[in-house]
Amino acid sequence: MVVYGNDLKNSHFNNVAKLIAEVFPTKCSDAYYIEPYTEGVKQKVSKGKLPYRYRNLKTSMKERGVMTSKSSSNQVSSNDITIKNLLSEQQLLESQVWLKSYTEPWTEVLERWTKTAPNRIAQFTKRKDLSIINILTEWPLFKHPVGYSLISIDFTVLFPEKGLNLLNSWPSCRDKLIDIIRERSNKDKHSIAHQILNTLPSVISEDGKDIIAMYLLPILLPPAIIREKDKGSWKPTIAEAQETFVLYVKDSVSKQIFLEQRKKKYEKLMRPIQPCVIIVGETLQTAKDFYVRFENVEYKLSSVLGAVDTCFKVIHVMNLVYPPEAYNTWMFIQRYFYKIYLQKEKVPTCVTSLISEL
Repeated sequence: MVVYGNDLKNSHFNNVAKLIAEVFPTKCSDAYYIEPYTEGVKQKVSKGKLPYRYRNLKTSMKERGVMTSKSSSNQVSSNDITIKNLLSEQQLLESQVWLKSYTEPWTEVLERWTKTAPNRIAQFTKRKDLSIINILTEWPLFKHPVGYSLISIDFTVLFPEKGLNLLNSWPSCRDKLIDIIRERSNKDKHSIAHQILNTLPSVISEDGKDIIAMYLLPILLPPAIIREKDKGSWKPTIAEAQETFVLYVKDSVSKQIFLEQRKKKYEKLMRPIQPCVIIVGETLQTAKDFYVRFENVEYKLSSVLGAVDTCFKVIHVMNLVYPPEAYNTWMFIQRYFYKIYLQKEKVPTCVTSLISEL
């Protein structure tokens, strides 16, 4: 139980673990509490059933609003989203016609796009019948090679002050994520994570570490059974979660083959293809080409972080849904990095557990 105003300390967990072992001699106290320790230059937090349960409970209570947190003032609820500075219908029409007709000067494009952003976001959030094709028809500049800059403008209207959250927060937790992935993969020597982490060169770049962590992230957030009306239920594999979140291929030919196969697969399933990130490179950790793909639109970004950031923003700006295979991964990114909490969304246990572990 959480006692308001008094956080439980490691000493509390230690005492309770010892009491459990005394009352139940067959129980090992280490299963309930392992004290923090230092590994190299890294400080490891306490482990065991007691601290894990306590952290999960605190996270759950904070998310439900039962318990406040230091960052509660930065949380966003869908009820708090208010679109301001809307243009009149005539002003909107004039700018929209211009934006459909011209792609330069780019400074004027950005100016008009920024002015029309509140109307565009209001339209996307209110009209549930809009498809990506409808959106691209009405606002074709999304298809521009640097359309991701327009996506960022719209995202800022939707979630003010959240646009840089991933890029700012990522460095402090990337290595922790890799450590957790490594620890779990050691239990399964045949896992893709174990194979990748144990075949890496001794020295890799910071960008390479970013790629590895993002690519393997779905392993920490495995997909659950998906139940679809009139289509039964199915359980995606980790590989399916990865390829709908961050896909890795060695070259452009492999990339094109995958895209064609995916299109046929989803047409057969009668399901929409959601935006995803694609990494292209001879090896995963040295890849230099990063793309965000949705419909027939493709943005090329300079880093995997930029690609994931853009993909997340595309999904929210266009009011799309996360691909079910990678739902848990995107939900973790939404809540942990962007600090965005929306009404009526399902938050899996694996998401709250990983957040508490970090």
